[in-house]
Amino acid sequence: MSASTAGETQSLTNVFAEGPHVSETRQPERPSFEEVKEELADQTLTIPNLRLLFEHWPQGVNPALESLEHAILGGVEKFGMKPEHRESLVEANVAHFAAQCWPEADLDILKFSAHLVMWTWGIEGYTDTLVAGQETANNFRSEAKSVWSSMLELSGLNGARNDSREPALQYRTLIASFKPLAARCCQMFDPESRQLLLDELFVYLKGTELEANMRSSRQMPSHDRYLHMRTLANGSGFFLVLSGLYKLAGNQAVVGRSPPWVELKKTAATINFLVNDLVSAKREFKTGEYLNSILLRAHDLHSVDASAAECIIRIKSLVQEFDHQAQAILADATQTDKARTAAVGAIRAMRSFNVGSLEWRLKTANGDRAASLNVKRYGLRDHTMLDGTIRLKLGQ
Repeated sequence: MSASTAGETQSLTNVFAEGPHVSETRQPERPSFEEVKEELADQTLTIPNLRLLFEHWPQGVNPALESLEHAILGGVEKFGMKPEHRESLVEANVAHFAAQCWPEADLDILKFSAHLVMWTWGIEGYTDTLVAGQETANNFRSEAKSVWSSMLELSGLNGARNDSREPALQYRTLIASFKPLAARCCQMFDPESRQLLLDELFVYLKGTELEANMRSSRQMPSHDRYLHMRTLANGSGFFLVLSGLYKLAGNQAVVGRSPPWVELKKTAATINFLVNDLVSAKREFKTGEYLNSILLRAHDLHSVDASAAECIIRIKSLVQEFDHQAQAILADATQTDKARTAAVGAIRAMRSFNVGSLEWRLKTANGDRAASLNVKRYGLRDHTMLDGTIRLKLGQ
């Protein structure tokens, strides 16, 4: 890794390591969402072929995709979602997402993973409706923490449930829908591993609170504040840890607690949300959701293409950083052969998850029907050139 690339990566890593005080620091006046919309409406976003950044990472589609589609057909009805959220979930083609993110999993693990995806997307759909500081939002996050702790048989570690509120709240159904998934987690993972997964859910809930604060302000946050929020709220950390745990039978705890694994997961999660910001920028611009690193930096740089180019450099340097971090983990001479073999599998699974997530966003592999579903979500198919470059006019 060159000195300049290392410097870029270290600078970015420092931003993500800063913690809550980033969001608490008094910031200079920022533009409103409306001002950014007016400034960027006529600009064109050019995204180079992102696959080239990940071509040395494992990828594929799970051969059990068709069986998975049949197995989860009724799954969207289980998670207490509103009709519009269920429609969005069906549109997203969950089976294909799971089949690309876990290409080597058996059908049983694949079904479990897909149901977790549906459940977390249901949570995301609900938290997107919450208003910062609203009593319902605070109650939801508080109760979710205590109930999920209990379901994962970790009660007493994260507070007690408050049953004094009225029970007929929509979010209670959503919280309770985790029960069968939690039961399966208890069968598959030891308490330490379940605590790792619960910690990631708590991180996500904190991120949704910060995101709600930013959205309600109707002002663009600074780039650093946004990056801190998105590392918490993007949700990929949960699935990266889960992917690693699948491969670490007998060595589960190592994936989350040791500093090298913490940094590896952080790097992978950052790659994931930066890629997502690139490919979702036009959709979020059109829907008025301007909490996106590409749009933020486009305002600062007065050019959406300059912002995209900067993001590509960051992603490339972070991919290199992930590879170096993984190499250092595998070179640890204190590991047993069994632990090293498990680590190889966990790292491969984390890479596969990120590549699968990218492929799902760029292009489906299940024929025209699935491709048309994906177009509704990201609108990329008709704007992709033969060389893989994507060109999107933000205001159209």
